[in-house]
Amino acid sequence: MRWIAVWMLMMLFGAGSGCAGSDGSPDVAGEEHRDGGDGGADAGGDGGGCGTDCPPVDPELLPGTYAMLQVNARITNVPVVGQTHTETHALLRATVTRGGADRLDMLIQVCDLKQVSETTLVQVVFPEAFLQSLETYPRVIELRPDLGTNRFVSPLAVEVYGAHLVDPVNDTLPAEAADSRVYDQDGDGKPGVTIRVTGLVDGEIYLVQRSKSTLSGWFESPDRWGGLIDSEVEQVYLGSDNPVLSKPNESTKDPDPSHSTIVLKRIEPLHECDWISSQGEALFP
Repeated sequence: MRWIAVWMLMMLFGAGSGCAGSDGSPDVAGEEHRDGGDGGADAGGDGGGCGTDCPPVDPELLPGTYAMLQVNARITNVPVVGQTHTETHALLRATVTRGGADRLDMLIQVCDLKQVSETTLVQVVFPEAFLQSLETYPRVIELRPDLGTNRFVSPLAVEVYGAHLVDPVNDTLPAEAADSRVYDQDGDGKPGVTIRVTGLVDGEIYLVQRSKSTLSGWFESPDRWGGLIDSEVEQVYLGSDNPVLSKPNESTKDPDPSHSTIVLKRIEPLHECDWISSQGEALFP
């Protein structure tokens, strides 16, 4: 997702901002956070689904294993090219259990990431070391029949990459690699996490990132969910092996929230991330 500069990186798992800025926090009630790895939607927002015409789904039928596709859309101003639509596509494996009468607990594993853009001049590559460094992370799913038939929301989840923060929600991100809170998360000998850019410009970028996200959606059936993701990302660039990649371009959320989506499809529990990655987005017709 970015071009000659690093605007592609802004969409690691969702929205993005300038060096250490942000788009504004998703509007949610409640929060969860962790150091190390997720991406979200206006809790209780509209966005489609079954409405009142769809038969209610029994929550007891919802636990299980799912393949999940998460798409985050952004608009970026790229020199020469102009405004460009870009997306980050994340393939995930989600394990869902009951957490109470009106709650589901979800554990999510990142299987694959790719950037999709209107241009192919420059591409962002997520190194295998980066993907392997992303830990399984939790999300809470709140069942919300008050919002409509089969509706759910997921409160604010916060993930921090490349830095250890005492307060992941409110602490400022490290501004330089020498900050003691920065660590080599992907074990490649570089500070923070490393993303690779190829094409018209080649190089590595080292950064720390905080991602905040919420989800809202609906159960189409016990085996398939749909919804929206609303996310905000803060990034600080710690360095690069190519000076051309040191300055990010301006990037904003896609103004149409329906372009940032989630879909979950039930799979057999024996299917791990390798299988989900091999099937790709064909799992979600």
